[in-house]
Amino acid sequence: MSTTLAEVLKAFNRKERYWLLRDALGSAGAEVPLSQDFQAKLSAKIGRDVPCDAWWAMDYHIDWFFAALVYFYLGADRTTEAPHENPTMHVTNEGKRSRLIRGSQEDFDMIVAFDNVAILIEAKFEGAWSNSQIDSKRQRLREFGQAWPKLSGKETGPNAQASIFLVLTSPKESKGLEAGSWPRFLHLDQNDAPFFMQLDFAHAPKTFLQPLRCDKNGESNADGDWWQIHSVSRPRTN
Repeated sequence: MSTTLAEVLKAFNRKERYWLLRDALGSAGAEVPLSQDFQAKLSAKIGRDVPCDAWWAMDYHIDWFFAALVYFYLGADRTTEAPHENPTMHVTNEGKRSRLIRGSQEDFDMIVAFDNVAILIEAKFEGAWSNSQIDSKRQRLREFGQAWPKLSGKETGPNAQASIFLVLTSPKESKGLEAGSWPRFLHLDQNDAPFFMQLDFAHAPKTFLQPLRCDKNGESNADGDWWQIHSVSRPRTN
């Protein structure tokens, strides 16, 4: 019996917040469904029907995602029988080698999966995305694409058996994102950029509160010896 990508992704998900959330929602023994509104909005954005029982998780480690793709593509026997080479993808300015699997906490904010489809979602609370803000995720995805032929022994990318979408969500749509700089195994929009889905603040408070560091006179100061509470308006969506 074949194993779907969604099932493999579940097997790697050891994020405590996910299991806490399921426990808090009374869904310890069942999947927590996406809302119908979110499901419909996501389906319309990527042009693919997202089922009501799609699995989803938060803060899904990038290392887990890469390992899950290798496991899904090669199968359990070929993946677990021996160690895999962990190549150096680049060297930092400090001379530190940055490898494919890094053992870091870097993650995707949300992942939605069903069958052999994975949707990676990155969220931003205020404003719109800039190239610098997504450079790290773009670099890691590109490195995985570069390492894939040696990992899998195949020239065909991981999209030969799986469909992987990338979605950015924020109050405002991003302008001027670099097109064509993402790896070819991703499903992108017609401009070769990540899909954009507006983050909904319809039911959010009109104002939020925020502690800010300052000096004795209340002037903003990152190294200040004082702090005060400011009101912050709900993010604008236009």
